[in-house]
Amino acid sequence: PNGENVDSSGCPAPLFVEKLTFVENVFPNPTDDILTVSLKDNLDINEIYFIDFSGKIIKPKRVDRGFNVLRINVSNLREGIFILNITTDSEVNKAKVFIER
Repeated sequence: PNGENVDSSGCPAPLFVEKLTFVENVFPNPTDDILTVSLKDNLDINEIYFIDFSGKIIKPKRVDRGFNVLRINVSNLREGIFILNITTDSEVNKAKVFIER
């Protein structure tokens, strides 16, 4: 549709990233159980957490790390919209994530 934010393939962009520096993609979005984050570089991640719209910080149930990828278990989050925060020593990337069950 006119005015739609699209990726390089012309498909609707699946997420909102506030400042795209080291996060390449977050999918599937919406998700119900496992959220995959692909990273541009194999960086040391210091912290991963979600913020709900009341401002509450919620840690994911589990995070598994692969080369340039994070698999985040979000089964402990209720249905809704959250801001995913991924922190390194020097920067923070934020993405809007939808949890649907």
